[in-house]
Amino acid sequence: MVLYCTVTCGNRSMPLHRNECRILYQQTISRIGDTFSKAITTFRQRIFELNITHTVKSAENMTVYVDQTNLLESGTILFDFPRQRFSDPKDTLGILCANWSGEALGYFHGLLNAMLKGD
Repeated sequence: MVLYCTVTCGNRSMPLHRNECRILYQQTISRIGDTFSKAITTFRQRIFELNITHTVKSAENMTVYVDQTNLLESGTILFDFPRQRFSDPKDTLGILCANWSGEALGYFHGLLNAMLKGD
C-alpha cells in the first residue's frame, strides 16, 4: 500500500502506481505457482504409493509398470520415488500426480489459498 499526502497527489500518480502494482502482483503469483509446484513434487515423492518396476516411453505416451505383489508381501504402502527413471520434469510431475487422491488435492488447494491470502 502506498500512502500519499493528499487525494490529489494519489490520483495524479495512480497510472504509474497501477502499473507497478500489476507487475508486483504478477511476480507474486508466479513465485507462488513455482513454490506450489515444488511443494507438490516434494510432497508426492515423500508419500509415493506405487512400486514402479519399469517404464516405456514413446513419442506421445508413457507406460508405467507397477509391482503390486511386492506390496502384499512386504506390507509396505510407501515406496522411494524412482527419480532416475524420469529425466524430463514433466514426466516426473505427470507420474507423481496421476494417482493422487482427492483429499491430498484438497489439502494443497487450501494451502495455495492461504498462500495467496498471506496467511
